Amino acid sequence: MKKTEKFRPFLMALLGGILGLLIANTALFYHIHQMPVFNPNGWMTGKGIGSKEADLFTRAVISKIGIFANSKEQAIYLSACIDDSIDYKKLFPFKDWLSLSADKHYRIEGNVKIPVSWWSITLYNNSDFLVENPEDRYSFTSFNLVTDANGNFAIDVASQKPADATNWLPAPHNGSFNLKLRIYEPFAEVYENIATYPLPRVKEVGEI
Repeated sequence: MKKTEKFRPFLMALLGGILGLLIANTALFYHIHQMPVFNPNGWMTGKGIGSKEADLFTRAVISKIGIFANSKEQAIYLSACIDDSIDYKKLFPFKDWLSLSADKHYRIEGNVKIPVSWWSITLYNNSDFLVENPEDRYSFTSFNLVTDANGNFAIDVASQKPADATNWLPAPHNGSFNLKLRIYEPFAEVYENIATYPLPRVKEVGEI
């Protein structure tokens, strides 16, 4: 047996591994540089999620963690992302920079009258589980918020209830967490302009 034939399986496996690594890195590079869509009011979503433009990596992620995700015409899924100093396109995994700190007080301000069927804001810990709290409050929707006469609202997100809070979303007492904004049956003016549409604004108020 010739020496080349003896090592052929090894060489084929090596070449296959190199080719697979190149394909995987190309897909990841495309995903990182093309996927993020940032709304200036503090939210991020994926450009291809819920559409035919989804890259291979996005499709793989959705098949793993969001298999029942709807098309963007039916629902838009966004995560709070408020640190403008981060170069988001160079960071991975995304969870590290979508996290909010439990030792800080955040506020979400906006108007309930977004042109959609309904929307919700939900708080999760960094393992994507709801955070147990004595209020049994895990989210707010466009139907159960306390608002003023014009539909304006403020949601205080903190581990302790602020004295002036009308809508309090309890955060964990330590570690980090994240916020998800889900918009259902959005009008075209929303899903076609999600990067600029005036969504409820997330901002940091201060330390707890």
